Amino acid sequence: MDDVLLYLLKRGAASNPVKVTTNEIGDALNMTQQNASRRLNIMINAGRVSRSGDNLIITKEGLLELRGLYSDLRAAFEGISKITGQLTDGIREGKYYLSLPGYKNGIKEKFALLPYPGTLNIRLGKDELWKKDVLFDNALVIPGFRHSGRTFGELSVKSCRIKNLPAVAILPERTHHPYEILELVSDRSLRKALKIKSGDTVSVTL
Repeated sequence: MDDVLLYLLKRGAASNPVKVTTNEIGDALNMTQQNASRRLNIMINAGRVSRSGDNLIITKEGLLELRGLYSDLRAAFEGISKITGQLTDGIREGKYYLSLPGYKNGIKEKFALLPYPGTLNIRLGKDELWKKDVLFDNALVIPGFRHSGRTFGELSVKSCRIKNLPAVAILPERTHHPYEILELVSDRSLRKALKIKSGDTVSVTL
């Protein structure tokens, strides 16, 4: 993580362009103007920062890197053992995708679990989102594949439990769900097995 990126974050460049000179960066980070300029150019060339004149803003790629650092640090200091959210209705696409051999067999091979055709959807609050970052940071990956003339993306998967039942947290490369939705699959209908309904608060053990 480059400290120039962190400095720009502190200056507010995460959401709006901020007028910052390399002299200011050098003074703040105890380096020469030339070194500050070189480091800034590295960030720009790497796609982490965008510049228009003296105005700088952190790009989506830069924000992802910063959020990853935040999640790692928070996990290191606080630990992470469970994720809690509110059960919500899905968009009823899980049944189709989990019936595809590429996903169904991939989950079965990695977890010895034949997935029930449907996902359990949990809406996470803002304070829980960093845990999802950490959860999938070292997840296994089911490769993308072609089926019936269509291309399907990768699926990140991580073993977990909900109450006393085994489950797999999934993160599709392509999804219509917003990021705050955590999707789980299991070998049975978790709603029926656990007698839970939309609106209930549920916790996933990692």
